[in-house]
This record gives sequence, structure tokens and C-alpha cells, in this order.
Amino acid sequence: MSPRYSLANHIAAHAQQTPAEPVLTLLTHGESDQAVTIAWSEIDRGARAVAAQLRALGPAGSRAIVACSADVDHSAAFYGCLYAGWIPVRAPAPSSSRPDPQLGAIAARVGALVALTTVDAIEMAMASSPEVAWMALDVEHPIDLLAHAA
Repeated sequence: MSPRYSLANHIAAHAQQTPAEPVLTLLTHGESDQAVTIAWSEIDRGARAVAAQLRALGPAGSRAIVACSADVDHSAAFYGCLYAGWIPVRAPAPSSSRPDPQLGAIAARVGALVALTTVDAIEMAMASSPEVAWMALDVEHPIDLLAHAA
């Protein structure tokens, strides 16, 4: 019997078969001259790093808030949840200008064990929702820290 199909398996297979092939192109403020292209292998590497951390925190079926802008960190967080068997719950990225308690309310409503955001946004995230366990992502240095355990 063949393994069950999943999006996570599909990404991992593409990363093995065509690691350098582009999968995402992200535009900065809609400008194509500032585009960042991400290969299958980059998505897979980041997702595996996130998944390893999530598996250490809780079982498959757990929920994680993904509070990142649409970039490589968001892709790593979202697909990392899928790799770990977790349920990703999309939420707005923390603003750098003022705290937003909405993130904590979302985490409480869905029963999230952890919330993922970027290194740049972690301080505002923690200020906005100190009751949430926040994890900072940095794809260049896959998971840098578990910033705050509630």
C-alpha cells in the first residue's frame, strides 16, 4: 500500500526530486525587481526545522498560530505545522507600532499551544499577548528561540 497523500508529502517529494526548482516568488510591495524566489529545498528545510520544534511541544492535531507576513518564514511556519501534523491557524502578523491583544484572543479561541512569528516581530508579539507561548522564526537560522512560555 502506498503512503497516504498529503501536502507535506508532496512538498518533501518535490524537495527531493527538484530541490533547486523555484516554488514561490515573493514580491516586496508588488515590485518585481525586489522579488525573492524560494526553492522547494528551502521550503522543505524550514518546514522540517519548525516541525521538529512543534513535535517536541505537543502531539499531532495541536494548533499553532502562524502570525507572520507572507514571506519565507510564513511558508516555513505553515508547512512546518503540516509536517508535524499540527493545524496552522493564520493570524495577522504583529504590528511594530502598537500592541494588539487580538492575537491572544485568537490563540485562546482556537486553543493554540504556541504562536509562531518572526524574530523581528517577537517583542511586539510578546507585549501584545504575554499569555501566549511565542516562538520566533528565522529561516536563515531555523528556530532561534522559544521566546516565552505561558
